[in-house]
Amino acid sequence: MTLAEIVTELKGMISPANPVSDDTLKQWIYDAWAQMVDEVVRVVPDYFTANDTQNLTANTQEYDLPDDFEKVIMVNMAYDGSTWQRALPMPHQGHIPVQARTDSNQGFTQRSPQYYLFGSHADTKIGFMPIPDATVSDALNVWYVQSPTIELGDNDSPAVPVRYHRALKYWAFAVFLDQQDQHAAAERMRNRFTDMVDRMAENIQDQQIDEPRSVTITQNRDLYEYEQVIP
Repeated sequence: MTLAEIVTELKGMISPANPVSDDTLKQWIYDAWAQMVDEVVRVVPDYFTANDTQNLTANTQEYDLPDDFEKVIMVNMAYDGSTWQRALPMPHQGHIPVQARTDSNQGFTQRSPQYYLFGSHADTKIGFMPIPDATVSDALNVWYVQSPTIELGDNDSPAVPVRYHRALKYWAFAVFLDQQDQHAAAERMRNRFTDMVDRMAENIQDQQIDEPRSVTITQNRDLYEYEQVIP
């Protein structure tokens, strides 16, 4: 369901004698969505993920990450545009060279690139060693945990299974009922919302595999292989 569809259903639950503006209804829905996101992240911290593809630029060490970036999952890069390598995090920020020299790899190799992160949450950058020596299109891929957008657009849908979207209107309706001093009815709506969110979180958690997986990178494609862990 889109935000507009949820708002329409919510309006159908509210008496025309007590009209509420669309902006207010949306704010109530945003509040419910924020709670839903918190619960999903609590049980599956990396549920909300995204991929960012960028060009590598010759003699450029650092690159901007998306505004919704929270945590790196995996970084792949192809210095030559065809041979993909998994970039690993630098063990310590002290390993970042003080001088961004482009005339030397400074002990790093393109077969084993390393990355580091720096900056504030709203302006995080990712840097690489060795520094790219050529400009190559679509040669950097960053898989990351994202911070979901809370203030959805009218045509946006919550990024959870669609059967749980209607839970948002129950929380919003509970807010309305409280404002009408119908507190017992409001509590029933909140319980309905909580029950649906709890079931959603449980189902999402159950969908996660219970065996470790390793990732093999082949031409920038992820092939998941199960691996047996021997104590």
